[in-house]
Amino acid sequence: MLRFLKAIVIVIVLVAAAGFFLMLNFRTEKSQMMDGEREEHFFFNKKVGERYYRAGVLDGVTKTFHADGKLKSEFQFVKGLREGTARHYTPEGNLKYEDVYAAGKKVNRKEYDDAGNVVSDKTFK
Repeated sequence: MLRFLKAIVIVIVLVAAAGFFLMLNFRTEKSQMMDGEREEHFFFNKKVGERYYRAGVLDGVTKTFHADGKLKSEFQFVKGLREGTARHYTPEGNLKYEDVYAAGKKVNRKEYDDAGNVVSDKTFK
C-alpha cells in the first residue's frame, strides 16, 4: 500500500511540474494588443522567432530560427497577410526554397539543391 501511495505522489509531482513548465512557455498573443517587435522564446529561453505587429496585427518581417540560432525562415506580412518573397533555410544555412506571396496567397515556389541551383519552379493559381 505504501508503494502505491508513493507512486501516486510521484505521478502528481511530475504532472504538476509538466504543467508549470508548459505555463512558462504559454503564449497569449491573441489576447494582447501588441505593437512593435515581439521575440518568441521557448525551452530555457531560446529565441525561436521575431515578429512585428501594428495594432495587434502582423505587419513587417517575421523570422524563425533553428535550435542553434541560425536563421530558419524570413518572410513579410502586410496587414496580417503574407506578401513578397519568403525564404527558408537549412540548418547549414543554405537556401532550401523561396515562396512568393501576393495578398496572402502563395503564387510561386522555387526549390534549391545544396549547391544553390534551382531544382523546381512551381506556379500556383
